[in-house]
Amino acid sequence: MVDPNVGGLVKVGEDAYCQVSPRGEGNQGIFVTPEGSVLIDGFIKYCNALMASVDSVCSSSPIRYVVNTHDDGDHFSLNHLFRRKGAIILASEVCRASIQEKMKEKVWVDHIRKYNPELGRDIENPAKLIPQIGIEQRATLTPGGEKIELVSMGHGHSRGDLVIYLPERRLLFAGDLVFAGAHGRCKTTDFGGILRILDALSELECDTVVPGHGVPVVGGGAEAIATYRDYLVTLQERVAELADSGVGLEEAKTRFGDWKYMDWGRPELFPTAVEHAYKDYVWRSRFYKFQALNEVGKK
Repeated sequence: MVDPNVGGLVKVGEDAYCQVSPRGEGNQGIFVTPEGSVLIDGFIKYCNALMASVDSVCSSSPIRYVVNTHDDGDHFSLNHLFRRKGAIILASEVCRASIQEKMKEKVWVDHIRKYNPELGRDIENPAKLIPQIGIEQRATLTPGGEKIELVSMGHGHSRGDLVIYLPERRLLFAGDLVFAGAHGRCKTTDFGGILRILDALSELECDTVVPGHGVPVVGGGAEAIATYRDYLVTLQERVAELADSGVGLEEAKTRFGDWKYMDWGRPELFPTAVEHAYKDYVWRSRFYKFQALNEVGKK
């Protein structure tokens, strides 16, 4: 298995790969078929490493489709490059519309360019980053006769999350609906919605999960989904306990030293996750108790 601090290409099945970015900064999936390859997400910051991996495994099967799991820049910022090479870009319709709006704003375009100033200059027309196809609910690709299901999950990690599921291979590319061994900011997370989505994903026949951040979980897909659900629930439980006992937001960020997931990677992002979970709990508690939220996630 690849060193998560260094990153690299990991084989997750026959003709299926994950490009792990250094320090958990985002994963890309690659699936190779005789009728063209499928790329899942793309991050301009680590373009060179991704392109080297694409060239090594897709030399006789160029990228035909690019699928964006959601609208964060570390997942769609190479759309223009592959579009220029002839690929069709797909996302959920909500995600497609969100990227369209973002690419109208100079601040978002500049944000993407800062990830990689050298390659960022290549973005002459930001509209080229907008997916051509938006999926309302679900769609199926069958390159090379392989069934690849694209399923719009709603608002979990972000508005318009989409997963890529290969049922014959029991393989799931989950995007940022699942983190594995790496913290995230949870800045756009719907803490109630993502529990329902994780419960739905747990019903899939899935041996391997490729998370949006962290190393792929090969042979333990169900456990990976369950672990991230537990991560979110126990995060919210601790936040609820602290908020109800009068602990303020800034102090709450320091009260997780004994939490069982505290040793996950990217610890510098965790205070932001606490902040968003805390604010979410305070808002939700105006309407119903946290335990009700957890029970909603189980339905």
